[in-house]
Amino acid sequence: MTFIKFTLVIVSIAFYSLSYCQESIDPNVDKSLEICADFTFGASERGNHFGAGLKLGFKVKEYLIVGPVLRYNRINFLNGSFGVNKSFNSYGGGGFMEMHFAKILFLGFEVNAVNSPFKFTEVFSGSIDLNKELWTINAFISVGVSISVKNQFRLNGCISYDVINRGNSPFYFSYPIYEGGGSQKTIPIMYRLGVSIPIGGRK
Repeated sequence: MTFIKFTLVIVSIAFYSLSYCQESIDPNVDKSLEICADFTFGASERGNHFGAGLKLGFKVKEYLIVGPVLRYNRINFLNGSFGVNKSFNSYGGGGFMEMHFAKILFLGFEVNAVNSPFKFTEVFSGSIDLNKELWTINAFISVGVSISVKNQFRLNGCISYDVINRGNSPFYFSYPIYEGGGSQKTIPIMYRLGVSIPIGGRK
């Protein structure tokens, strides 16, 4: 996927989200938008990552927020072939959806296309080329809490699980592992902390 194609995908997602929201918003619901920023991190004995995301959230229903997202991550990992540390930048974007319950709980779903130098053919086997831009898809389901602070903004925290868990995910080496059936398998989880700031108001 070239950068131009990637940009077109992001624009398409944003346009679809806006169109859907304009048609679906309940007239009795606060129609403000939200600017959301979060910080992600994950770590294992093989590597770690730290990143940030920027979201534009459209309030479709009282409990439902959807919109586009852009992400950047710094990936650090141990190259097992040479026993040395490597680092690279990963960026991408996609769309997200959040469903809020009981005022403080939420369930989220986010799909991203992100670049990665990994080309794994099977678990812990493959090639790495930091000079080549490959792309992969992540689909995270998140469970967390969202706390309103004086009705001015919300603080968010969650655990995210990648239901696709492709071998060439840039986060692969920051996922913890466990022994299962005589082989090592990853647990594709990461942690996120963020803030959501409403803009606009009631119509």
